Amino acid sequence: MTHAITYPEKLKTLIEKIEAQDNLTSEFLLRLLPSLGLTAADFADFSDFNHRTHFSYGRTKMYKGNNFVIFLMSWAKNDFTAIHNHGQSDWGAVYFLGEVFHRSYKIENKHVILTGRSLIPVNTVVPVQGALVHAMGNMAEKPSLSLHIYGSNHPTETPDTTTQIYELEKKRIRLTSGEAFIDGHENFGKPLNEISTDAETLLDYLTIVLPYYEKNKKAHMVKQIKSLLQDPSGYFK
Repeated sequence: MTHAITYPEKLKTLIEKIEAQDNLTSEFLLRLLPSLGLTAADFADFSDFNHRTHFSYGRTKMYKGNNFVIFLMSWAKNDFTAIHNHGQSDWGAVYFLGEVFHRSYKIENKHVILTGRSLIPVNTVVPVQGALVHAMGNMAEKPSLSLHIYGSNHPTETPDTTTQIYELEKKRIRLTSGEAFIDGHENFGKPLNEISTDAETLLDYLTIVLPYYEKNKKAHMVKQIKSLLQDPSGYFK
C-alpha cells in the first residue's frame, strides 16, 4: 500500500478488513463502517475544500484495491455533483462524516424524475451500487466530508467506470470514469442527446447547479439558467 504510513489508522483498519473479506457486499460495509468510529478529524489532512473552481467538489482517491476504490469527497459551500449513477459498482457504501444534502432520482426511458430530497446526518451510512441515481452536495456554510467505497465482483473491471452523468442543463447523458463533476469535460464516446425531465426536477436541479456556473463566470449558462428559473416553458419546446 503506497504511502500507508500517512493514512489515518482507522482507514488502514477499514482497508485491511475489506481485503480480508471473501464475500464483499454493501451489507458488510453497512455493518463495518459504523464500528470504526470514523470522524471528520481523521481525514482533515486529506480534505480538498479549496479545490479548483472548475471541479464542482473535492474528490481525493484514498486507496485503490484489486476490486474496490475509496474516495474522500470534500464539500465546501455550494459544492455539488451532477446527477449520476455509479457505473459498474456491484457493491459499496457512503459514510457521512458531516451533513450532506441529497437528491434521489429515477430514470425511465432517459426521462429523469426527482424522487426525494433530504439532509443526511453525520455518521449515517448508506449503500451504493451501480443503478443508484442521485446528486449530493452542500448548501450550508459549514464544509463537510464523506467517505465513498465502490466495489466490483469482477476484479478486471474498475468499479466506478462508465458512470453516467445526466446533464439536464444540456439535455444530454455523458459517460465518465467515475467523476460526477458539473460541466465536466471527461466523456467516453459521443454524449447521448436524448435526455428529458419534468418541470419540478428541472427547477430543483437548476437551483443546485447555478452557483457553480456563477462561480466559474460562465455567463451564457448563467443567463440561460436564470431565464429557465423564471419561466421553464422554454426548456420543453
